[in-house]
Amino acid sequence: MLVATGPNQPVVPALPFAGMGRIFFDGQGGCTVSSIGNLNGQSVPATSSSCVYTVNPDGTGTSEATFLATPIADPIPIAFVITDGGDELRVLMTKFIVGTFTARRQ
Repeated sequence: MLVATGPNQPVVPALPFAGMGRIFFDGQGGCTVSSIGNLNGQSVPATSSSCVYTVNPDGTGTSEATFLATPIADPIPIAFVITDGGDELRVLMTKFIVGTFTARRQ
């Protein structure tokens, strides 16, 4: 499998990726992400150096987090919808990583 990394960028092999972690939303548009990923068999621990989010009146929203010293230097954007009475987020990665995840309030 090959993946184009963006306009005018080379085509590169897709690498397997899995991850898990925690997201803290402060209620004021700021957030923190602490996670560990496995990229092609190598552990990549990461904590966001910056993170912001917005929530729309219909319960949809977006967030963008930056992780220093990781393979992706640019902010990583996601789109989400709040479900289950506010106890769950369904998330779609919107750039760099093809994937979805569900987050539960702890």
